[in-house]
Formats: sequence, structure tokens, C-alpha cells
Amino acid sequence: FIFLRMLVLCTMLLVMSFPETSSGQERNLSIATATPGGVYHPVGVGVASLLSIKLANRHGLTATAMSTTGSVENIRLLVSGEADLAIVQALAALDAVEGREPFGPNPVVELSAITLLWENVEHFILRKELVKNGDLSDLDGLEDAVSMGSQGSGTEHSGTVLLKALGLLPGESFPATHHPSYKSTAQAFESGDIAGANPPGGVPLGAVVRMFASSGGA
Repeated sequence: FIFLRMLVLCTMLLVMSFPETSSGQERNLSIATATPGGVYHPVGVGVASLLSIKLANRHGLTATAMSTTGSVENIRLLVSGEADLAIVQALAALDAVEGREPFGPNPVVELSAITLLWENVEHFILRKELVKNGDLSDLDGLEDAVSMGSQGSGTEHSGTVLLKALGLLPGESFPATHHPSYKSTAQAFESGDIAGANPPGGVPLGAVVRMFASSGGA
């Protein structure tokens, strides 16, 4: 609740950069989030509600949360003007402003940070019977697929960057698959369709809790 109030204050400062709305005129700000089942979407819904409550009467501004595939798409929505605000992974934002893939070769100069929301945790989850060393080397040579999140998401981007730095390439070192949401990833893990997953997010993350509960501790 405290960090949401801080975000409202920061956004009220951002409002100063928007043209003043005339009497009786309203504007709706779109907030790009991610897929349901993760952290971005419920936080985005909460932020949109608070912004609407705090800014509607005085500034004629309301906000609506958009469900998206995540950080990578969110940055593209900001650049295209289809979103006014977005929740974005720091890694994706850095790659965008420095012109690296998947945003390159030209730097994205339209981004401006408002505030830190939370520290992201990278979860790499694997079934206990497949664990040998207890580290990411256990992914190398798997026969069953590991979910890397939605295509075009911050989940896919950050996970791929980290694994490549360790000499692991999704799709080559192990079979990689994509699921449209954290919820569907948890369902696939429960049903045994995937060996593991990489769902980053703020703690506690519902999909991670569900995956551990279904397996008795992944």
C-alpha cells in the first residue's frame, strides 16, 4: 500500500507534463501490465484504481490497466503511443535505451522512469527428480521442455539473457516452450507437460507458490 501511494505521488508529478484538461473534459491513461497470474497485472489494476480515485476530480484523469505479454511488448506500446504508462523490467528498459536486441539497432529514447516498484526475483523451477547439481546446469540436456514465458515478454527476454551468459541456449541446451500466462505455465507444470519454468516476479508470486504446492516442493 505504501509503494502504491508513492507511485501515485510520482504520477501526480508526471501529470504536470500533460496538457491541462478543460472543464468537463476527461482523459484516460492506459497502463500496460502483463498476463494474469503474475505480479504486473494485479499491481497495474491497483495502480489504475488509485490513480483514478486521486486524479479524476482534480485533473480529469482516470487510468485503465491493459493485459499484455509483458515488458518487451510494453516498451513497444509506449513507443507507438498505444500505452501511456507501463510496468517494465529494468533489464528490458536498459536494452531498449541502449539499442540492443530485441529493440535494436536504434536506441529507444522515448522512455522515462517514474519509480521503482519492487525488486524482481528470477525463479528457475525444475522438478525434483530432474535435479542433479542443484544449479542451472541441470537444465542442460533435458528431454522435457521448460517454459520461458510468453513470446515477446520480459520473462522470455531476461531468462534468455541470463541463460546465454551461462552458456545455455533455450531450444538447444534444452527444449523450450512458451505459455501465454503464468497461470497456464503453472497448469502445464501441474499436469506434467513441462519439466520446469522461468517465472520472474515479485515475491510472493502466485504461479510459483502453485507449482511448489502441486509438486510437494519443486
